[in-house]
Amino acid sequence: MYIYYTVGIYCHQRSPAYPELATLHYRFSTRIGLLSDGENVLSLVHDLCGDLEEEEASKLLMCGYVIWDTIWNYRNSIRLGGRNRDSMSLLIEVRKRFEEFGGIIALPGPDVPQKNVHLVQRAPFNSNILVSDGSFKDGRFGLAAIGFERNSSTWISICKSTEGISALDAELQAISMALQWAVEQRWTSIFLFSDCLVAVNALNRQSLPDWKIAGGFFKILNLIKSFEYCNFAYANRDFISGVDDLASQTRLGNVMDYVCVGEGLPPVNPVLLG
Repeated sequence: MYIYYTVGIYCHQRSPAYPELATLHYRFSTRIGLLSDGENVLSLVHDLCGDLEEEEASKLLMCGYVIWDTIWNYRNSIRLGGRNRDSMSLLIEVRKRFEEFGGIIALPGPDVPQKNVHLVQRAPFNSNILVSDGSFKDGRFGLAAIGFERNSSTWISICKSTEGISALDAELQAISMALQWAVEQRWTSIFLFSDCLVAVNALNRQSLPDWKIAGGFFKILNLIKSFEYCNFAYANRDFISGVDDLASQTRLGNVMDYVCVGEGLPPVNPVLLG
């Protein structure tokens, strides 16, 4: 298996006509192929990790996951009409996500103040998982949700655009859309993550947060009755950035009732999956 790296070769030369000007830089790109044993990515990773200590192998595996997952999410984004991005912005995203994983792996020291330690709620092992998010601006919504079944290697993304009155309304409509889809799939046990703490607390307490959105709120309470088990949990936006991006792109692109099947891990932080 070949891996290709694009490298830059820089030449420095002073202009004879204008010696007072700064050095001119010429950049030439070329591809260098590195041969590695194996016919696919799995074989490649096995070959790279074979002689590493456990800690270093874990870091390499995490780095590989972040790189491939970022590329896959970008590919899905393009198919949904998302904007083109340059390689530097993707590299920055990879580095940011890898650092986030590093923070999850590293345990906080005893001298860390309690107020800085954030516990992450994980989904029970026997529940299917939903992650929803809503994007709101100028009366337009982008609703997005990811559905992940425990015994499946695929995940489903659902999105649509509509109209509404507030950001909270958008979040609740995204939750309603996700639950309705789960009912159609005949799921009986679900655990839903949202980055809207107000919505999560309101649903867990079954307490209306705003009378203006009473219709949508009580629709969700009726949908909950369709499941044997249904719980809601808050997730920081950084943990569901892929779903957040999908909601924004749906609103901007005016996407209507789009469903897409993805493979591998869904575009959320794996720590949520338990």
